[in-house]
Amino acid sequence: MRKTFVCDKIHYVAEYVNNHFNFWIDNVKTEVKLVKDDPFGDDPPKRIVTTLGNTDCVFRVKKEIEDFMAHVLAKENPYYFTFVASDLKRVRIYVKLAEKIGRKYGYFVHVDGLFFHFYKV
Repeated sequence: MRKTFVCDKIHYVAEYVNNHFNFWIDNVKTEVKLVKDDPFGDDPPKRIVTTLGNTDCVFRVKKEIEDFMAHVLAKENPYYFTFVASDLKRVRIYVKLAEKIGRKYGYFVHVDGLFFHFYKV
């Protein structure tokens, strides 16, 4: 399953594949420049897994992601699923989201570094 949306000319993608949630910015479809040009002429990355720069739609992005996860969990009702934080600074934010999901949908949450594992209770 996949959901895409645009906010502040940034093209976001939420995806659920093989019991794993992925979230990223599609740098190819994004209308603003998020990465600096490579001095060696290499192409910019197609996916960006961390938010770069400022955006006025942080809350919209959060809501879109939460709505996508709710839709997937209601439809698929997986026994187990995962997602990974892009860096250690974001783990604190994601812990709150993970706990909310666990309470709302009946999952035990195990955090191991950047990895979030959810088990149906």
